[in-house]
Amino acid sequence: MHLPQDIRELARHVGGPGGGGALRTPPAAVPLFAAAVARVTERRLILVAPTQARMEALAAEVEILMPGQVVGMAPWLVSPYVVAQGDREAEASRLGALARFLQEPAATRCLVVTAWEWLRRQPAPSLLDRRTLLLVTGELVDRTELIAGILALGYGRVEAVSEAGQIAVRGGIIDVFPAGAPRPVRVDLFGDEIESLAHFDSISQMEEEELDLCVIPPARLITLDDDTVGRLREGIRTLAGDLRYPSRLLSDLIRNLQDGQRPPELEVLYPLGIDLDATVASYGEDAIVVFDDLGEVRKELRETWDAEWDRYRVAAAAGALVIPPDRLYRPPEEAEDPGRLARWMDLGRLAGVDQEDGGPAGTVPVLDSGVEPLFLPGDGSQGRSALFAQEARRWLEDGLHVVVLCEGLESLERTRRILGAHGLGALPREEPWSLDWLRGLRPAQKVRLALGTVERGFIARSLGLVITGEVDLFGKRTEPHRPARRRISDAVKVLSKLEDGDLVVHSQYGIGRFLGLETKAAGGHEASFLSLEYADGARCYVPVHHADRIQRYIGSDDRSAVVGKLGGATWERRKTKAREAAKKLAFDLV
Repeated sequence: MHLPQDIRELARHVGGPGGGGALRTPPAAVPLFAAAVARVTERRLILVAPTQARMEALAAEVEILMPGQVVGMAPWLVSPYVVAQGDREAEASRLGALARFLQEPAATRCLVVTAWEWLRRQPAPSLLDRRTLLLVTGELVDRTELIAGILALGYGRVEAVSEAGQIAVRGGIIDVFPAGAPRPVRVDLFGDEIESLAHFDSISQMEEEELDLCVIPPARLITLDDDTVGRLREGIRTLAGDLRYPSRLLSDLIRNLQDGQRPPELEVLYPLGIDLDATVASYGEDAIVVFDDLGEVRKELRETWDAEWDRYRVAAAAGALVIPPDRLYRPPEEAEDPGRLARWMDLGRLAGVDQEDGGPAGTVPVLDSGVEPLFLPGDGSQGRSALFAQEARRWLEDGLHVVVLCEGLESLERTRRILGAHGLGALPREEPWSLDWLRGLRPAQKVRLALGTVERGFIARSLGLVITGEVDLFGKRTEPHRPARRRISDAVKVLSKLEDGDLVVHSQYGIGRFLGLETKAAGGHEASFLSLEYADGARCYVPVHHADRIQRYIGSDDRSAVVGKLGGATWERRKTKAREAAKKLAFDLV
């Protein structure tokens, strides 16, 4: 596969200073062209998607074409004017994505964000840079100071790390799950020397690949030092006075801050303590900002802005402690204007068209990729696959390379068998597809199979390609993977299986008793929590969007189960013993 000359020239123009342009292409081909633009220009990308679902799909598909070089920046799950945030893992994920893109430019080549996150005001890159630790194998460190430094970045100390933003210490072994990282890192100290750094599996505890260095971004944006707490205190008092916030709640909030506690609503009050005067684009001044259909992004920006102002007015009228949206977000007129960017590109079905009046958007160069969506009618798997085989023969006769992307080895083998049943030969590749692989294709009268995903098939005659996926052959569409904690529907599934008084198991705190749902005030907001009771009457309140961390106790006899002590080490010891027993069993079976 070679890009046509006009598209290559457009990419080079976009990659130059002050460059901008648009390439009209179906949504399914956006990942391919985005990766190709990065290759041609040798520049990094900031890919802006309209919605979270689209962001997750793009991140997954571009990751296949740019393996290990893509990081997605998860947005807030819901509006901060509806539910207080306060989730360390979510905040750590966002900060980690920005930090990786800023501090690892050679390794992190593409940052994928939503329009919502693009609209948000961000901390200055210099602030994040100052608050990031860098550990190097062979470096001399003071163990006590190292632990204190990581804790000061907002990491929570636990018995065993399981999610981003956590640290666990056992003698000279320090396990840390860096913000934004896919896996935790084990720091092995020999005296004051970092003897080794290595990724490890948080379940089996087995070490994996060794590292030369480890970047540890902050898990929380601000530290609750005296200066920051002082600024927050004054800002909160002024805000509370303007909103007539109840003095009792104000006193509790300030006292918690002074005691080093982080209330759930603190993240949305950050502008009272620090300046948020940067944007996502500030973290990649050398990058090309690629809009996944600028028209759709603009629509989402404006709708988000209007909706947040409506939610703010409702929350403020209800007496909640909230700041105006213009302290959290940029005006959409600023965020949607590509003229403010050093380099940008619009990729989409209506790229380069102002969707309000239907005319050209500015004077930037606009090209049509010549890519057409693939549509194969057919009833059921057999009818559709037969039609695909018929069309594939015609494409091959026209000299096109026909590629079917399969989502696993089993799927690849199944596709090979079905095509064979229709008399069509296949050349399987048991690895993900890539730009280099496409460039090296030679003429063949067989369909090529490779690992990968595509939203919907497309025909790119200018590239000599037909790219299809399982949905085109079988009519089934696999949704992009979304972490369980991101699905509000998981809360419904968990709650539907529970009754008041049931024993449950929390992944971090162990066996407790479910007492039902309770509505509690969180920063002036009304939010629902699962109420769990532990030994000595201790209570644990779990936000509904963390319901995936709980499951019903399924022991042989509920009566023999012992409710654990909240905050105790018994549950961690039991998990450790279970892991060791499982490992021993595995060795015995081998």
